[in-house]
Amino acid sequence: MRALREASPAALVLTCAVPFVFLHTHYQPHLAVGQVDADLTDFAILAAVLAGLWSGVRDGWRPLASERIVWALLAAFMALLVASVVWAHAYDAGYSVSSNLVSAAKFVEYALLAPAAALALRRPEDRRVFFWAVALWSAVMTAIGVLQFVGALDQFRGNHPVDREPSYLGEHDFGSFSGAALSLAFASLLLGGRRLLAWVGGVAGGLGVALAAAIDALGGIAVTAVALWALARTRGPVGARRTLALAGIVALVAIGAVSLRGHAVAAFMRFLGVQKNNEATSGQVQTWGQRVLLGYIGLEIWLHHPIAGVGWQESKRPKAFNPFLAAARRHFGRKQPPEAFPSPQHEWGVQNGVLQVLADLGAIGLLLLVALVVAALRPIVHVARRGPPALAWEALVVCGWLLVGLAVFTGTGLIAGNKENAQIWLAIGLGAALNHSLTRSD
Repeated sequence: MRALREASPAALVLTCAVPFVFLHTHYQPHLAVGQVDADLTDFAILAAVLAGLWSGVRDGWRPLASERIVWALLAAFMALLVASVVWAHAYDAGYSVSSNLVSAAKFVEYALLAPAAALALRRPEDRRVFFWAVALWSAVMTAIGVLQFVGALDQFRGNHPVDREPSYLGEHDFGSFSGAALSLAFASLLLGGRRLLAWVGGVAGGLGVALAAAIDALGGIAVTAVALWALARTRGPVGARRTLALAGIVALVAIGAVSLRGHAVAAFMRFLGVQKNNEATSGQVQTWGQRVLLGYIGLEIWLHHPIAGVGWQESKRPKAFNPFLAAARRHFGRKQPPEAFPSPQHEWGVQNGVLQVLADLGAIGLLLLVALVVAALRPIVHVARRGPPALAWEALVVCGWLLVGLAVFTGTGLIAGNKENAQIWLAIGLGAALNHSLTRSD
């Protein structure tokens, strides 16, 4: 209760938005007006943005002013994404400008969480209540995942007990959000402090990543563990016990996740030729094998449109992928069934964030995105290395959020409304807020 009393009104609005932002659209009411479809997430983001603006008017805009390069790069990337609708339509006469402008607007809407978080969460008291909201909502999502796992609760695709579970998020978003909660435990393990928050986030997050069994999220927490250890090491020695505990947590989560994906792992080994191929591998769509196939097509699209790509979401349309289907079938036809290949009936998309940025927005888009990530990481790393212990702890958490979100982005794609996008933008905004707190404390 003390944390709630000390937090600013803007921070409380953003905190209350967490359960709505990190909730699958299937479980939300919708309001449709023409091609515009709004759900609770959209209204929660609108409230958070308005609260951030109100905070800026009341308390000033310094959290934004200190990171001008981040906001310039973010604006440039979003402008390129929206503008690409123009050349997508010029390239493909069947491309719907109106519907794709709506989806591009939703992608931009999620990105507004970055400046909103920078303004609303400028004080440690504001961020404390926000971190608790993430940990507690992760606990709720994980509890739902456990109930789905034991067969006591249906998911939106039916009842699938003793399998990977989506909770009320979807497997990849569940894994990403759980990884964010797990970062709370990583930070406390490495730097100490906030033990209760760490236990709630660690148990809920670790079990959530295992239940989601999303390999991109699993890879994200492994990279996060190494990165946070390295950052903590710049502040002083990290003992062997803490290092082993960190590695042990990652190993336990990995064992749980991989045990639920044993069939997929074996199928991918057969796809790579490590194990002998069989009818099950070549006769059924195999997740990771298909991702390699779709990534190949996305790379070909980029190589033929290297500067600015084919435009927002055009890479999933027949006009973009048809020229490369014959070559893809020559390469992958023996190991993937016909339905694994993109078609007018199955517009699978690239399903890899980096390759889709290249295919849709070209080298310009990828350079802007990489520059944005680097610019966003700079203040986070600076605070983690040079800030006082409390701020350094927060910087480790935020770094983990960003890294896990980016890892899941590479395993999903450039898609409007994905929850890991919200996680990425919130982390970028929190990085600016932390740098503002450090500047004020100097």
